[in-house]
Amino acid sequence: MKRRNFLIVFIMLGCFLVGMTQGAMASPKDTLNKAMAYIVKAQQPDGGWQLIAGTGHTEVETTTWATRALLLTKKNDAAAKKGVAFILKNQKPSGSWNNNIAHTAFAIWTLSDANTGREAIEKGITWLWQSQKKDGGWGAAPKAPNLSIYTAVAIRALLAAGLPIDDVMIHKGVEYLRSVQNKDGGWGVPKGGRSLSLSTAWALYAMLEGGIPKYDDSVKKGLKWLLNIQLPDGGYMSRVPKELKRRNKKNTQTTCFVAWAVWEAMLVKAKH
Repeated sequence: MKRRNFLIVFIMLGCFLVGMTQGAMASPKDTLNKAMAYIVKAQQPDGGWQLIAGTGHTEVETTTWATRALLLTKKNDAAAKKGVAFILKNQKPSGSWNNNIAHTAFAIWTLSDANTGREAIEKGITWLWQSQKKDGGWGAAPKAPNLSIYTAVAIRALLAAGLPIDDVMIHKGVEYLRSVQNKDGGWGVPKGGRSLSLSTAWALYAMLEGGIPKYDDSVKKGLKWLLNIQLPDGGYMSRVPKELKRRNKKNTQTTCFVAWAVWEAMLVKAKH
């Protein structure tokens, strides 16, 4: 299917599936383009990104998000290479990044997409694999309570590293995400928490890659929720992570995550 026709069909199908809402629904293409422009503009001279553009220092975690968005969409190869170099410098001897489930998974996933740093990837996967709980979920640290975002990013990192989609641990992680979706279509960080663009984007992305079909009610409801809350300049707001002090703020992290999720929804549709 030609790209133009695909986009028209996708938008029409999305409207049909999720129903009309108050005001005009943004298209996935426009949402993605605006988000990527925001991300490219926010890169710092050292190749890294700040959580809040123009505030604080650059950090590995935020850099993995932005670098992967660039690798996915191929919007700026030079910027992506600088981000990869920034990530490789910061792995711990244990194989983790910052002894954190999500930081490690983000780094593994981004390096896998860049097709570089295989030794670093394998060390990170070993650490991540050993940290998974028996029920298939992950929290912020190996013994922390399960959270939707950490479970989702761990699923995607393991898939990126080569685990098959029918692996029992992947399946259990995906089913955990399905079980904690809110009634409004979004996901909170813990089970039952307030729906956030950050956690909703993550849950959708992991579920689509983890085998949940695009016509599943959970996917349709989640995508509708995301397309209708984008800010006029392309950014997205969240009150997570902790650096935001539990106040909603526009930030690089959430905008990157939404870009990934919308891209995945478009890609899944294109395959059909």
